[in-house]
Amino acid sequence: MVLQRQKKFKRKQRRNKRETNKKEEYNEHGSCIKVKSRLLLLLLPTLHNECLEIFFKSQQLQVFSETIIFYICTKVLVYQLYFAARLFFISDIEFEELKQRVERNDITVIDVRTPKELTQIGMIPNSKNIKVQSFGPDILLPDDKFAEKFGFKKPALDEPIAVICLAGIRARTAQLAMMAVGYSNVRVYVGSMEDWLEKKGPVVF
Repeated sequence: MVLQRQKKFKRKQRRNKRETNKKEEYNEHGSCIKVKSRLLLLLLPTLHNECLEIFFKSQQLQVFSETIIFYICTKVLVYQLYFAARLFFISDIEFEELKQRVERNDITVIDVRTPKELTQIGMIPNSKNIKVQSFGPDILLPDDKFAEKFGFKKPALDEPIAVICLAGIRARTAQLAMMAVGYSNVRVYVGSMEDWLEKKGPVVF
């Protein structure tokens, strides 16, 4: 009788240990999913549809194996190398050229600063605002939804575009996002608003 109780107790201990290990593994796995989800969603525009499908399926199934991570990261690396090569052949736009083209209205200027920044120091005339925080999802919107949200027509993939921010860093991020979804004529105004104001470019509020 005593032996039976001891065996039963040991079996219960082993079962509890297995359940505890599963919970720890799940919690660790779940936190891993959340962190990597956020990182990968930031790279949304650079992920191929096939990667996205695998990514979201793995989310639903609560599975994020090293194989899936390796596959997606490899895809991202390939795309990053491709964009880096393309950037090598795309020159940035300078103040004089941008000023002339703004006056001729033959270029779309996209300002990725926050609305608060726009009210503080103004905007380049005829520029359009899409804040960088939501730029990836916004640039993927259908034409009608895009126009409805921003109040201007979504640029064509081959349309000349200049991207600006305050100093040019966020503008580079937006440029990469646009190139990732197929835009072929996107240039960055490196000095952006700091350079524009320094050189007495016109500003509107």
